[in-house]
Amino acid sequence: MTHWNSRDDDYPKNICLHKLVELQVAKTPEALALCLENAQVSYQQLNGLANQLARHLQSLGVKPGMPVAICMDLSLDLAVAVLGIIKAGGALVPLDPNFPKQRSTDILEDVQAVLLVTQKRFVNETFQQLVQLVCLDNIRAEIALHSSANLEIDIAPESLAYILYTSGSTGKPKGVMLSHFVCCTRELWEQNAFKLSAADRVLLKSSWSSREFFWPLMIGATVVIPRSEGNRDVAYLVNLIAQQQITLISVAPSLLKALLEQTNFQHCTHLRYVLCSGEALPMQVQQAFFAAELPAALWNIYGLNEANYAAFWQCERHAERAMVPIGRPTDLQIYLLDEELQPAPVGVKAEIYISGVGLSSGYYNRPDLTAERFMPNVFNNGIGMLFKTGDIGRYAADGALEYLGRLDNQVKIRGNRVELEEIEIVLRAHSSVAECVVVCKEDAAGEKRLLAYVVPHKTHSFNSKELRLYLEGKLPEFMAPAAFIVLDKLAQTFNGKINRLILPEPVWETLLEKAEFVAPSSPIEQQVANSWALVLKVKQVGNQDNFFFLGGHSLLATQVIASLNIEFKIELSLRDIYESPTVAELAERIDLLCWASQAHERKLRLDSDEIAAREEFSF
Repeated sequence: MTHWNSRDDDYPKNICLHKLVELQVAKTPEALALCLENAQVSYQQLNGLANQLARHLQSLGVKPGMPVAICMDLSLDLAVAVLGIIKAGGALVPLDPNFPKQRSTDILEDVQAVLLVTQKRFVNETFQQLVQLVCLDNIRAEIALHSSANLEIDIAPESLAYILYTSGSTGKPKGVMLSHFVCCTRELWEQNAFKLSAADRVLLKSSWSSREFFWPLMIGATVVIPRSEGNRDVAYLVNLIAQQQITLISVAPSLLKALLEQTNFQHCTHLRYVLCSGEALPMQVQQAFFAAELPAALWNIYGLNEANYAAFWQCERHAERAMVPIGRPTDLQIYLLDEELQPAPVGVKAEIYISGVGLSSGYYNRPDLTAERFMPNVFNNGIGMLFKTGDIGRYAADGALEYLGRLDNQVKIRGNRVELEEIEIVLRAHSSVAECVVVCKEDAAGEKRLLAYVVPHKTHSFNSKELRLYLEGKLPEFMAPAAFIVLDKLAQTFNGKINRLILPEPVWETLLEKAEFVAPSSPIEQQVANSWALVLKVKQVGNQDNFFFLGGHSLLATQVIASLNIEFKIELSLRDIYESPTVAELAERIDLLCWASQAHERKLRLDSDEIAAREEFSF
């Protein structure tokens, strides 16, 4: 049904992200732009620091459209770097500091970045060999010598602003190209739809989110930055949202579910908008949100990196629907088409195609894949492009779009796009794997999990722990299978493809990779084991069990950390559980932190006693 599509808004043609920020700087130079704990940065300060960095990057050869990678943790420096790269004309290529070295290497080799802007704690030999490094910690004085005035540089709206890498079916990640014009139209549409004001405070959770960074800075609002690793700590995020009076958060449904499970989420009473995107929004999560009785509006937003903010829907408290719709088109056009590219009637499943001003120009250095997924828009006399999403949907009777899944083997895990073929290719490269297939299944708690069915090589012994360690060095944590099922062979269809429909159903409890049970030997080990059992929903945990082998992942790990920090009055981080994944190892680290905390308290008491004695003697 094409008549339900919106029309393109009449956007200015000569717009760039940094220019929209500079216009706001001129209006409210002293307003608060960034906030991180007790540190605050005004619009004028942010703009000046970004200008200085941009000039330094230009002196190193950055020109409009050139890829500039960034690998930094959440910090004020990150905000300056993002704006500075854009002002210099660079196309921002974000690298997650938690990526395995191989993942970052694949991206850097594919994109051939001019520079990598980073911090010294992330510098490694691989980075040094692949790209020229700009380590902000080491060159602050040098950067400060540059002028803080706005740059006079001609950056075309069609010039690249972002290259966002996502999982690829070839075994390597692929880069989605986004121009300044495309990014600007997305943020201008959001502002028109939700109308933020200078009084709003927006939470920044990642280095790549234009929604969380450029949108608020375009209208004079404040960007609130969590502490390092804080974006992965659910308990900390809830406290931050409440304490900093955050008014807008943008989250994947899986993260929203984890936030709602925190008892103090009800204290986040300043929230006006909760924007959900990245994966299908389950009806149970919507119901839990409304049960929390927050004053915020919940919106379900549909899009992909190639076509962001394509459809949106304000969730209804008392709706009698079987699923949460993805709603109606934004300023883009959505078509549900059959195999002959004919529009599907209401209620009939078909593939989702998208066209309009917010489309990516394709994949970086991948003209073959670009041609496969982007085609001339046959509904607009061949003018403009039509993007083949691979998503399946249908129209409800009232015109609301419903998302029904994928045509291919792409899935969403905790808001991250995952091509199952990429995991399979990496698995097959291991000497012990003859054949494999990876699927996405729901566990007993209804959570999406990756499951690998593996046929071992007859000449090699199969060791799942060894395979896990191998994958840790190749794939991000969210792409690692939660469990392995070993088979003698994989059944095939008549045309020789693996028959995914008759793979044996998993019994999750039996797939958990438990070590030989050794009872916890200390009160700390017992407390750690109890917290794991509660979060992982298992009956018994021994002191040699590995959190991740028992089905744990980053969101569940934050719940464990939060409870242990309260119990022992310490400050465990997410990194602690990754570096000490067994009960015994984590208990040892907790013991050390407790000792350090008590030693610090003893020193404070001694210092206080000494000061009191001096004052008494002086008197």
